[in-house]
Amino acid sequence: MASYGALILLLLWGNKRVFLVPYKGKKHKTTTIKLRSPRDPAFWLPITLSVVVLVPLVFGVYIFLPGWIKELGILASSDPEAARDEAIRRLRLSAWSFCIVMFVFCVYFFRYCQLGRREGRLPPSGWWSLGALRAIVGPKARRMSEVGLVLSAVLLAASIGFGFAVEHLVRLIERGMFAT
Repeated sequence: MASYGALILLLLWGNKRVFLVPYKGKKHKTTTIKLRSPRDPAFWLPITLSVVVLVPLVFGVYIFLPGWIKELGILASSDPEAARDEAIRRLRLSAWSFCIVMFVFCVYFFRYCQLGRREGRLPPSGWWSLGALRAIVGPKARRMSEVGLVLSAVLLAASIGFGFAVEHLVRLIERGMFAT
């Protein structure tokens, strides 16, 4: 076993050079692969895309949701049935949209962990490693992948359960259980 300062193995990964640099963890020795520099565009691409997509989405919800709730209150004062139907429609749409997004995320996360377990490396090679500076390799990567597989299944079950719970709530609203 070579010292941490002296151990640098050169590997070929596609057309790029990748360095195997051990990183001393707190309890266990973890081996990581340095994938890229923080100045590499492949590191900043996922972060930039997340900001470009998520920030407008969050601000859009923040801006339009209070207006929609106010319009719903005005509609409820004049026509409570129409307001209830509109609230039910929006509640169903948003709940099942959330479930679909979570399903896509869980499938993506499951595949990510499945490949990581197979390769013994997190993140797996290829486009999965965009945005990563280092990759964990070895048995710890396999264990983390197995935990990720379980977590993705739990998240999928929880999101489907959320969808059915909202559907049950909508049926209660339709029956008039929450009438004021």
